[in-house]
Amino acid sequence: MHTLLIWESVPENIDFYLIPDDAMQPEWIKKLTTAHGHYLNGARNSVDVDDALSWINGAIAPDEYADEEVDNVLHIFKTEMEQPLMNANISRVFYCGFIM
Repeated sequence: MHTLLIWESVPENIDFYLIPDDAMQPEWIKKLTTAHGHYLNGARNSVDVDDALSWINGAIAPDEYADEEVDNVLHIFKTEMEQPLMNANISRVFYCGFIM
């Protein structure tokens, strides 16, 4: 089974991260749950939501943009979507992002 993270960088692109459930850490699930449906630079985010979104933004950063404060642990799960996602056995979907 997998967790699917959909990260939207408004207005430029949408990235998909297919994370094996056995790699998911409880801390990651908590942050993804808190951030779900919200955007960095979005209006009326709570401090907890902005903290979770900032962590995700750092966790998906490629190595060349990695932040010393946040381990970029999720970037390796980025999935290119040239083809439809088939038979991925998705257990959870989180959707959030960044407004530029």
